[in-house]
Parts: sequence; structure tokens; C-alpha cells
Amino acid sequence: SYDQTSYASASITDQDAYNEVYGIIERRLGKKYQDWFTLEIANNPKGHEYDYFELSNSNGKIHIKGNNGVSLATGLNHYLKYYCNVNISEQANQTRMPDSIVEVLPVRKTTPYKVRYAFNYCTMDYTFAFFGADDFQKEYDWLALNGVNVVLDLAGQEAVWINFLMNYNYSFDEAKDWLSGPSYYAWQFMDNLEVFGGPVSDRWVTGRLEMARENQRWKRSLGIDTVLQGYAGMVPTNFVDHQPDAEILEQGGWCGLNRPDMIRTDSQLYDEYAAAFYKAQEWAFGNTSDYYAADPFHEGGIRPSDLSDETIATEVLDSLLKYDQDAVWMVQAWWSNPTNDLLKGMGEYRQDHVMILDLTGLEAPKWDKTNYGSTNLDAPEFNGTDWVWCMLENYGGNPSMDGQLAKIAKDIPNAYKEAKHMKGIGIIAEAQYDNPVIYDLIWDMAWETEPIDIDDWLDSYVIRRYGAESENARKAWDLLEESVYRRSGNTPYTLARLPENVGTQSVGYNTEKLERALKLLLEDFDTLSSSEAYLYDLTEIMRQSVNNYAVAQYNNVIKAYNEKDLERFRVEKEKFLNS
Repeated sequence: SYDQTSYASASITDQDAYNEVYGIIERRLGKKYQDWFTLEIANNPKGHEYDYFELSNSNGKIHIKGNNGVSLATGLNHYLKYYCNVNISEQANQTRMPDSIVEVLPVRKTTPYKVRYAFNYCTMDYTFAFFGADDFQKEYDWLALNGVNVVLDLAGQEAVWINFLMNYNYSFDEAKDWLSGPSYYAWQFMDNLEVFGGPVSDRWVTGRLEMARENQRWKRSLGIDTVLQGYAGMVPTNFVDHQPDAEILEQGGWCGLNRPDMIRTDSQLYDEYAAAFYKAQEWAFGNTSDYYAADPFHEGGIRPSDLSDETIATEVLDSLLKYDQDAVWMVQAWWSNPTNDLLKGMGEYRQDHVMILDLTGLEAPKWDKTNYGSTNLDAPEFNGTDWVWCMLENYGGNPSMDGQLAKIAKDIPNAYKEAKHMKGIGIIAEAQYDNPVIYDLIWDMAWETEPIDIDDWLDSYVIRRYGAESENARKAWDLLEESVYRRSGNTPYTLARLPENVGTQSVGYNTEKLERALKLLLEDFDTLSSSEAYLYDLTEIMRQSVNNYAVAQYNNVIKAYNEKDLERFRVEKEKFLNS
């Protein structure tokens, strides 16, 4: 159990936070740069609980002051970005440091957002399914540098479910064999599938648990909370073989696969099972977080007519608060969820113990509406519930250059001014590791309350991204901002997946601008090519240009097909297949 590990035996101190920030410096810049900085944790001197950081000069070093470790890391990143012209992203960096310490004018930044949230359930599979400790360390370094303080994590849940099911006459192997393969955990733990892609090995289960404990300890040292799992009533489809008296709600299928069964959330058994689940999760991770994610009957499911959303919400939240009186239930605003009845069922606890993730806050926000999908609400902002503005930048893990820079720079602060219950911002792409500029901007916006001028912002971004000034590179980014970075959603990606219906596709922007941007960036190759980030951007633009050519050529094939011009069809088909 967690209580018997070294992670539980030592309390977390300010020194732990300092050590972890210095560790980020060593890993991302080099050990010698640790001596450039002094660190200090102190309460916000303005007398409120908002996260803050301050930068100042002290005895020839840069002094970073903040209220916790993640604030210190964010202050560090601010200095690196805006004084050293350094760019650290998930997948490519430019870390050429100046020869000596660059003094600062006194800097103080405060964020109005209690929550800076990261990750979609799908991210756990599309990006992180086979991540090891080193991969997660790199990712968490990046999150800390960007001020993220609430992170969804499914690592170690294998052990939680095995422990839980062994309470109900499952052997270790029987419980383990119910698990899907790692590429499908997101949908298993959202109650959509079981077994598929499994089984996993004993070593995988124990290794993931150890890694999860280590990762969570690291995050907590900096003040980053992990979103754990809430219990909505899921049980395996063979549960009645082990508990014949359990009243089961069969759930049918999801995307051609068997859904796990559910138990009635208004039953005494649900109270018992929920308590057992939270006990199993505490056995795995200790009492280390107050955030829990659960979306009952996600994307469908079958329930009896006498089991309402209102009842389900009441029971889920009651069981959660019975276990953890400080619990916050994280709910995805997706499709028609949350319904009016679900919100009603949260009752008096809703204001302090529920937070809605508005997944499509950028392209299709729900927070400012009273109807979406088949849902009609009593009032905007999810009937006056705390919520988080989220950017769903990537669907399906399809690589594509896209994003809306100017819209991000405007919409987030405007939403904050208009809303009464906006408590944070978040990244909730279905896959990470694309479009680093989008993430660089959104985490800057976490510390702003007014819209910013995207042209001014790009002036500094291009310099730190490539490590040198370049008029050609800056012109290239004007073209990128006018094309791919004014577009929402993945560009059609014909080389990976053909459409189900025969028809032409639209890229959605002037592809010539993308090609001109590539030529401009190549003009200064000799000057900029020492930057890993520059080489990454060149590669991405070339990949996207090839893809766009394939889309255009595919459209030529379809046009010839629809016009029944066989000779032209054969010519265009060969061009497409060789694109």
C-alpha cells in the first residue's frame, strides 16, 4: 500500500519545491545555470490567495519569489522567455542562454485563475499510452514551467481496479484480465469499453503504479494536483459471475465493443462499491488529491427510466464527499453533458465541489449558452457552476498545423470579464505534441486579464523560438498567422485517412501563404538552423505542405471520378498516390 512506501513517510517542505525547480533548470538548461537563481516561497503579499510570482535582482542573481513551487517555475519560465530569449516546448527547444545573467526590471505577475488545467482523457492514449518515467518528467517539467497546477493522470489506475475487484471474489489475474490494453485506457476508465487490447503483464501493473506514485509526489512537491478517478458505478460485464446478487444495468455496446455494466447509483450497493473504490484508490496513491473525474453514462449508455440524471448526480457527489469532504468533481461539457437535471442533482454542493470543463471553449463554447445538443439549461454558465475555459486543439491525434492565435488572445480575457464563475483555463486536446505556438500563447494568457496584440506577441516569440532576430522569419510568421493559425480544427489529412463519403475536401486557408512562409524561413537557414525549434517548424511546414498538396490532388481525383473522365481519373490517381 501507499502508506508503506517512502512517498508517504516524508512530509513535503518548501525545500522540496526548491529542489524540484532547480531540477528543472538542470534538465532543461544545464546544471551550471542553477547558480543564476535564488528562490523563495512566500504568501501573496497582496493578502489574497491568487498565485503570483516576482522577479528581482539580488546579489548578482535573479531572485524568484512565489507562493508555491509551480509559481516559482512559472517565474523562471517568464525570465527565460522574456529576458533570455529561450523557448521550451513539449517537442522542440531553443535553449541558447546568454553569456551572463540578464538583469531584470522588477516583475510581478498574478493569475486570476485558480485552475490551470491539462489533458483530455483521450490524451492519455493518443499521446501518453506508453510513456515511461523520463517521458513524463519532460512533460511535467514543461507543465510546471507554464504554470499548470491541475493535471489529469490515469497512470496506476490498473492497480486501483485490480485492488477494487479483488474485494468481490476476483483473483488478481481475473481482475487484471478485465483491463484493456494501454492504448484504450481512456475509454475503459470513462466506462466505454473493457478487455479490448489486453491483457497487460504483472510487471506493467506494478511498474505503472510505482511510476504514478513517483510522478504524483513530484507534482505535489510543486503544488500541482492530480485529477484522480471518481466512481460512477462501473463494473465488468462478468461481475454477476462473482456477485450473483448484484443488480446490474447492462450497457450494450460502444463503437462495436462491449461496454462495461453499471450498477444503479441509487442502490445501497452503489454506496458500498463507491466506498470500496475510493479506498482502493487511496491504497494506491494515498490521500493526496481533492480532484476527481467522472462522467456517468459517457457517450450513451443504457439506464432505466426511473434513474434520472438528477439522482445520479446526487448519489455520485454524495459518495465522493462522504469519502473526501473537500472533493471537487470535474465534469466534461461534451455533447449534451452536463444536462440540466445533472446540474440540479449536484444541489447545494455544486458551487464548492463541482467544476465543469468547457471542452470546446474556443471554437464552440457552452458556458455562455442555455442550450447545446439536446440540453436546455435554466441559466448560462452551467446554471451558475464554476467552470474552466478549455482549448481542444487536436481531434483524433491527427497531426495538423492549425489554431487561432488572435482569437485566443481575445476570447480568454473577454470571457473572464463577462463570466461570474470562470475559475480557470485549460488545454484539453485529444493529443499533444503539435502546434507549440498555441500552447506558448495560452499559458501566457493565464497571467493576463486584458486582450493582447498578437503581432506584438509574435515579435518576441519568433526571436526566442529561433534564438536570433530574422526579418524573414518574422514575415513568415505573419503569413502563418494569416493562414494556418486562423483556422480551427484539423486540416483534412488524406494520407492518413480517406473520407467515408466520396467528395472533395477543403483545407480552409490560402495554402500559398504556407508555402511562402516556408521559403522565407529557408532564406535564413544558415543563421537559424542551430535552433532545434527552427528545424522542427521547418519540418512541420513541409509536412503540412505535402499534406495540402495531397488534399488538392485528391480533389482532382474526385472531380474526374464524378465527371466520369476515366483517362483523367487515371492520371490524377497516379499523381495522388505519388504525392
